[in-house]
Parts: sequence; C-alpha cells; structure tokens
Amino acid sequence: KILNLLGDIRMKTYLYKSEILLIVLSAIVSGIAFTVDNLGVLMWISFIPLLYILIRQENTFIKIFKIGTIFGTTYYLVILHWIFNLYPFEWLDLGKAKSMLILFCGWILISLLEGLVIGIVLGTFKYLKVKSNLLNIFTIASLWFVIEYIQEQGLLGFPWGKLAISQVDYLSVIQSVSLFGSSFISIIIIVFNGMILEGIINYKKSKVVAMKSIFIAILIFIINISYGYFSLNEDNYGEKVNVTVVQGNINTTEKWQNGDTLKNFNIYKKLTIEAVENSNKYGKKTEVVLWPETAIPVDISNDSWILEEYKELAKSLNVTFMTGTFYTDYKNDCYKYNSIVAIDSLGKIEDIYFKRHLVPFGEALPFEEFLLEKIPIIKELNLIDGDLKAGEETIIIDDNNFKIGCLVCYESVFPKLVIESVKDRAEVIFIASNDSWFKDSKAVYEHNNNAVLRAIENNRYVVRAANTGISCFIDNKGRVVERLSTLKQGYINSSVDIINDNTLYTMIGEYIIYIIILFIVCVFLIRNLYKRYNSKM
Repeated sequence: KILNLLGDIRMKTYLYKSEILLIVLSAIVSGIAFTVDNLGVLMWISFIPLLYILIRQENTFIKIFKIGTIFGTTYYLVILHWIFNLYPFEWLDLGKAKSMLILFCGWILISLLEGLVIGIVLGTFKYLKVKSNLLNIFTIASLWFVIEYIQEQGLLGFPWGKLAISQVDYLSVIQSVSLFGSSFISIIIIVFNGMILEGIINYKKSKVVAMKSIFIAILIFIINISYGYFSLNEDNYGEKVNVTVVQGNINTTEKWQNGDTLKNFNIYKKLTIEAVENSNKYGKKTEVVLWPETAIPVDISNDSWILEEYKELAKSLNVTFMTGTFYTDYKNDCYKYNSIVAIDSLGKIEDIYFKRHLVPFGEALPFEEFLLEKIPIIKELNLIDGDLKAGEETIIIDDNNFKIGCLVCYESVFPKLVIESVKDRAEVIFIASNDSWFKDSKAVYEHNNNAVLRAIENNRYVVRAANTGISCFIDNKGRVVERLSTLKQGYINSSVDIINDNTLYTMIGEYIIYIIILFIVCVFLIRNLYKRYNSKM
C-alpha cells in the first residue's frame, strides 16, 4: 500500500511538472507570436495546451490560479524583453549595475503583476465550468476579454499584451475591431484554439464530432476574414487635408542635455521649412505640421522665446503648427502638463491639449509617500523634475478645415481615450510620441501597432510623429500610407481624409464589457441550476 501510495504521489508530481512545462511552452509560443514579425499565425494554435488543461481536467481554483499566473508571467517575460533596451539609463547616471538591477526587477515585477491578473480571472473558471466544452471555450474566451479590460484600467493600467496586436500584419483579420474593439480578436483567437483542440481530442473517438469542431473553427475564421476583406475594399471618402510630420531623430541623451535646446530647435526648424516647401511640388501645400512629444523639452509657459519661435514659424510658413511641449497653467492651478500646443497660421495659440493618462514612474509616481519612504531610489527614475498633472478633457483642435483629436505617446495604447475624442467629434487623430528611450527595439514597433488598431476601431486616419520613429500616416483601415522608420532624420508629407462616420465600436464603446459579464453570469447561473436539478434527482 505504501509503495502504491508513493507511486501515485510520484505520478501526480510527474503529471503536474508536465503540465507546467506545457503551460510554459504555450506561453513562450504565444509570446513569440506577439513579438516576431509575420509569426502572429502561431497565436491561432498557441493556446491549445492552456485550454486543454483548463477544459479537460478537473481543477481547483488554486490550481487554475497557478496555471494562469505561470502562463501570464511567462508570456509577459517574453513580450517585455525590450525593457532592457533602457540599459544603462544614461540620462539618469545611475551606473551600469544599478541600471541592470532596476530593469531586471521591473521586468519581473510587471510580468508577475500581469500574470496575477490572468491567474485570478482564469481562476473563476472553476465556478463556471459546465459539461458542454463548446460553452466552456466561449466562457474562457470571455474571461480573457475581462482580463484585457482590467489591464486597461487605472494609472497602473498596462494593456500592452493584447492578442490583437499580434495580428496587425494581417489587416483582414483585425478589421472586426471596428465592431467590438481589439479584445474581440482575442475572443476569436481563443475560440478558434478551443475548437481545434476539440477536433484533435475527438478525432479517434468520433470523426464526425471532430470534423464539426474543426468546421466551426474554420467557419469563424472565414466569417471574420471575409468581413475584413470587404471592409478593406471599401472606398475611402471625405475631403483631404495635407499634413507634414517631422522626425528630428535626436536621441534621449542629446535631447535632455542642457545647452542643446537651440541646436535641437534649429534641426526641427530646418526640416520643417524644407518639408513645407517641398510639399508644393507634389500638389496641395501643407496645411498642418506636427512635431513629436516634447520635441524641444522646455516649458513654453516659462521660456517665452521658444513660444515666439513657434509662432513665427507658423506665420512664416502659413500653417497650423502643432508640437508636444511642457506647459504650466499659471492662470488656473499652476500644475505642469505634458501637452500638445496648436498655433494657427496667424501665430495665435488655438488650443492646448493636456495628456490624460500619464506614464507611472515616468511622469507620475503612484503611491508616492509609501514608495519614497520604502524605496527612495524610485524618485530618481522619474524622468521629469516633479510629478506632472494629468489632463481631464479631450480638447479637440478645431482648425477650420477639420477637427483634430490629440494623444501623447503612451495614451495610444488605451482605446477609451480615442473613443472619447471621436465622440467629441474628432475627425483625425494626431499622436505626438517619444519612443527614443527604446532605440530600435520591439517596443517601438509594438507601440506603433497600437496606433493601427486605434485607426481601425474608430474609422479615423491617425497621424503619428515620434522623436526617433516610427513616424507615419495610418489610414482608417490600418494601412500605413507613409512611414519614416526608426533612427532616421527627416519628414513625411501626406494627405488625410476627413471622416465623420463612427464605427459600431465607437458608439457602444465599453458597454461591450457589460454584455460579456452578463454572459459569464448566465453561465454561472446555468451551472448552479443544473447542479441543483441533478442533486434533487
């Protein structure tokens, strides 16, 4: 008996280790699908091991929690490897050892936090599992939708790992984000994985059942891609406005180094003059010029000379000039903002947009008193001298010809902010960004991929200006019309369509989460009613 008991324990330990290896492998393949260009197709099979363990085995909440946490943490460890491109924090002068330690701790901590969210939410599947595997698959897909929704919330929100981002190479696949948002693609991917799993498992038992499962998977994929195909072939429409984007390609150290302000301004000024003059050669002259986030990192409310230079540039070129800048609102609250200022062709400030979602530990310090007391070095990581204030309004720049909604850098990963701007009648979305911290790493490309999703979700052209790239024009279907790659100095001119029509997703926005939660609640009630019915029989 003792030998048999020991044998059972060894077998269970072996099985548990095998499950962990399977989950880690599933997460690594998913991470590769997210990270490596043109390998997004792997995402359509990479969830099969995770779904197998969740659906085909009896699990406790704790076990599912562990499985989900291991999967999520591993997944984020893979997709966030670009964090080390910040090494060695040259602009903070922390030294190589401290820099590596901080980056390593940040890499582990962020991945673990995201993994815990996945573990906790998936853990509830213990109380939702029913006998129908088809319903179980849709339940897990719905839970993943909830996970991605939670990751968008609050100052510490970090929706970087959305499955839809892995599909940006395949535009016909992601057109349906205009219906229900980018997390809808996650539902489709997980359901596809689940039905393929059912096909594989049932093949020996019942080929009919197996073929039905695979048929459902293929049908879902075909319906989605067909919608995408027809959507991509719709004609663009609307009046056109010519825009110029300038990319100075000034690295982080040079940009923030004292004494380089005038030099950097002259780089941008020269490129802008050349760009506007050349735009005449290709048709209609440039009407709007966009510079990146804090292209010249000074506070225009304090340094009046730079503001006067901006005004003179707008007047001399007869354009609306827009640039990322710092601004302190002395008339109202005296808070400092990361902003975009718009100056019209007469040299007058049209309006100023204040960044609504700040970067934690970069522009704002969450839990400040506690963290500064326990970990004083964290204050050194704030890239700005003192916390910035978050804006509270969308601020639509009305440039007579069209209405511009603004985003600053990190904000482009949050769908809600674009929806708010479009609902306030923005006809084009401008993004002023600064990805110079990450050089030419995957972070730069993944960040730009988020802008592609925002364009499709809201049926709007997106114009993106980044300090060291990627600067680009993205049409309302997610196609990159013009692009200036990373670590290149230059400019791009293009026209954007003025579009007023809203997508279904723009109109219903976050109400989709209530439908998903209602579905999950219904599954919970069905499960419990069924259990009670069986207990009475």
